[in-house]
Amino acid sequence: MTKTAKIDAQIETARTEAESTVKSLFRVVDKAKTDGYAASARGAVASAADTVKDKSATLRDGAGVVVDVVEAGAAKAVEGVAGLGQHIVAATYANVVRTADMVKDLSAATSFGDAYKVEAEYVRSIVKQNLDQISSGVSIIRNVFSATVQAAKDERKSSAAA
Repeated sequence: MTKTAKIDAQIETARTEAESTVKSLFRVVDKAKTDGYAASARGAVASAADTVKDKSATLRDGAGVVVDVVEAGAAKAVEGVAGLGQHIVAATYANVVRTADMVKDLSAATSFGDAYKVEAEYVRSIVKQNLDQISSGVSIIRNVFSATVQAAKDERKSSAAA
């Protein structure tokens, strides 16, 4: 079962319990209306209301944990995406600089052979540079995913311990 499915199952269980408690409360109220046991019914209604409050507090606490886990994971994801954005900006700048250097070198060529050498070196270096940039980008994405999952796990553990 996936983590999302587990969280969905927990939320569904909590919703079902709350619904059941509310239905019980209404059954007690209906019973109090039909029976002549007003004092007893008032006590049962008060008890059911307390049960609803207790269950609501439990549901609130459980939902708070889910929100904290999602928040921790989302914070790491946003941080990682920002890092990836910085990587893309740096890579683009490096490519522009390399291309400008090639154009400068090409302008100094005095023969077709010189121009060919400059162009061949540029192609080799830009391909290597782009492959390195792609590798770094993939590594950043992998680290973002790992950090996001780990942050969510850590938050879940700390919430469970509290």
